[in-house]
Amino acid sequence: MAQFPCSICGKRYKGAQNAAYPALIHSGTASRKYCRYCPSCWAVFREYVEYRLTPAEMEIDFAGCRQCGAEVATYAAFVTLYAADSDREDFWGRFCAGCAQREAAQALLGTELAL
Repeated sequence: MAQFPCSICGKRYKGAQNAAYPALIHSGTASRKYCRYCPSCWAVFREYVEYRLTPAEMEIDFAGCRQCGAEVATYAAFVTLYAADSDREDFWGRFCAGCAQREAAQALLGTELAL
């Protein structure tokens, strides 16, 4: 049984812990969180990160919003994943204000953002 419950659903689970450090940054102000995940919540979170963000070692030409495609993206997202069965993985991406404060904040931090 995991020592700590899942940060998303609150349930305790069997097996090793998966964890992430998501952050949304705008104009020098950051919202960060440390999250622990049960296997099912981890799968949903990881799918979002892999779909919306870019692995840190890759360069991309597109500087717009990763959610809606808007050209002006003033929020940056950074996520470090620690899967129970693999090494650390880092991801990043940009979001427009609307998407950062709603969809991205909800998916990454579990709350709407007021930056």
